[in-house]
Amino acid sequence: EECPVDLLMARYNMAHIRAEEELFPAALARDIPVVAFTSTRWGSLETGHPQWTHHPPPTVADCVRFASHPDAVQVVLRSTHTLDRLDELVTGVATAEPMKSGGKEVEQWKEYGRLVYDAGDAYEKI
Repeated sequence: EECPVDLLMARYNMAHIRAEEELFPAALARDIPVVAFTSTRWGSLETGHPQWTHHPPPTVADCVRFASHPDAVQVVLRSTHTLDRLDELVTGVATAEPMKSGGKEVEQWKEYGRLVYDAGDAYEKI
């Protein structure tokens, strides 16, 4: 049976990974591409967390690379305020290896995301 949905858009970032549990597998099973948005969580992922001391906080490129690692995600939306930030993003994504599901880098950023998520307000946990 053909699915009447052309694509799905999902909030997905280091602090919001629940889409991995049901949404992404369902999208893959139905061959529906996913567009991830808020990859930097409105810039808050880049600011760090007081308990995250063993690595620097993620760059915007790290955030976009993380959001693009699931097989279901075909597009990551990201806006930028300046050309310098655009250059940083393009250079960071272009020069780094893609993240792999279950890989060390993905797991590291999920750990970071849990800290940030737990510190968020109630609205952020929807």
